[in-house]
Amino acid sequence: MNRTALNYQMKSIRRDKLCILTFLLPILVGLALNLLSDLNFSAAAESAFGILKNDLSAETVSWLRQYGSVTEYNTLEQLEAAVIEPSTQVIGILSDASGSMSGASEIQAGDSGILSGGSSIPSDSSGIPSSGSGIRAFRSGDETTRIAASADLLPALYADRGLMSQYKIEMFPSPADGEMMKHLLIVITMVTAMFMGCTFNAMSIISEKEDGILYINEILPMTKAQYALQKIMVGFLGGTISTVLTALICIRLRAAQLLPLLLLIVLSAFIAALTGLFIAKFSESLMVGIVYIKLVMILFLAPPILFYLLFPAGGVLHTLSYLLPSSATFYGLMKLLNGSGGLGKEVAVLAVHCVVWFLLYVCMSLRRCGSRAARP
Repeated sequence: MNRTALNYQMKSIRRDKLCILTFLLPILVGLALNLLSDLNFSAAAESAFGILKNDLSAETVSWLRQYGSVTEYNTLEQLEAAVIEPSTQVIGILSDASGSMSGASEIQAGDSGILSGGSSIPSDSSGIPSSGSGIRAFRSGDETTRIAASADLLPALYADRGLMSQYKIEMFPSPADGEMMKHLLIVITMVTAMFMGCTFNAMSIISEKEDGILYINEILPMTKAQYALQKIMVGFLGGTISTVLTALICIRLRAAQLLPLLLLIVLSAFIAALTGLFIAKFSESLMVGIVYIKLVMILFLAPPILFYLLFPAGGVLHTLSYLLPSSATFYGLMKLLNGSGGLGKEVAVLAVHCVVWFLLYVCMSLRRCGSRAARP
């Protein structure tokens, strides 16, 4: 392969802003995922309670802290403002003189001290709600379903706290959901990086078509096979380097997992480079090529995600999804991150795809050359 011609191809890619963005985007997303991986979002699901100063007993405040954060407000107006604020999910907690509160009431903006429905917050002559044996909760009405249900049940839970103390309650952390979401984002980013090689090839060849360079290449002392090899190498190197850098940023693997990951990257990048040649062959203009690239990326990304989340691993539909090369890449990366099983099946499927796609491209090229030779 002519090194000078390959250098020219790389220079042409460097002048294309879309190709540069395609190369850098997975790396930047990988950096963002790496920075956010250590954040704990469990506090976002924690309930927030607002109380009035000197209203609840220390025992009640301590009980509330078991289920969420507690913020103390000096006046009733400040407490109601915090509950009504749309950007918060604060549940207002006041002492209940009657001790018979069965649910939460809703307040409306501007009705200080008045609950919607006409009932008033129990208070004495100083304006401070009177103490009682129970609590009452009030909310604004625009909370999430979970927060609203918590507010409705809170007074009853507080009334039955004596019964609850007879049982031992253990809360087991469930990091699986958060880990699954993190792994899913990493895999989507890496699959995007692997199959971005098609963008390099497609944009390069289509630009040569529009600039007339493709006709100059036809008279150069270079065979069709050499030209195709140069184009494949451009997309292959771009996709491989982008994916390797993204993997170094996002994934911490054992030594035994490096070879399977490298095989996934190499085979997927090769298929992506071939895909770029197919897109360029059927695209007559740059805009048409961009549309084809977007459609191929959606086809490569969306089905594996849906099949992975919705269908069991041993199902027929899950097996049929291997007809897409990106599915084998997606499933293999998820296995690597989850540490579940080997990657022999995924690597074999990708190898078959490489052979089939390469032979298909060769047959199409030979057929096109034959049709040109048959013309008078």
